[in-house]
Amino acid sequence: MANKKAVGKRAKTRSKFSRKGSKTTVNKHVIQIPGNSKVQIKTDGSYNKSLPNSRHHGKTGTVLGEKENPTRQGTHYKIIISDRGKSKEVLIHPVHLKVLEQKKVKK
Repeated sequence: MANKKAVGKRAKTRSKFSRKGSKTTVNKHVIQIPGNSKVQIKTDGSYNKSLPNSRHHGKTGTVLGEKENPTRQGTHYKIIISDRGKSKEVLIHPVHLKVLEQKKVKK
């Protein structure tokens, strides 16, 4: 009988979730992300709790809420992303988020 296909949440993610670069620090756990800012979902494989779906890895989204008061649920941020043509709200731990810099327009 042939081997069964892997169907877990980490299936087919060997290169996607492998940690590249430095170790996860405490600063990544306690970072404050302002509301209405752009973030990129970069899954950190060394922090296994609350892994986002592998389909969301590399996507860019917006943090819900005002600048001083982002929408959170516990330690997780609510992010709006476009997934397969639909707008979705996902809860993601700040370890898996990278804040994108706003480009300033020169006058």
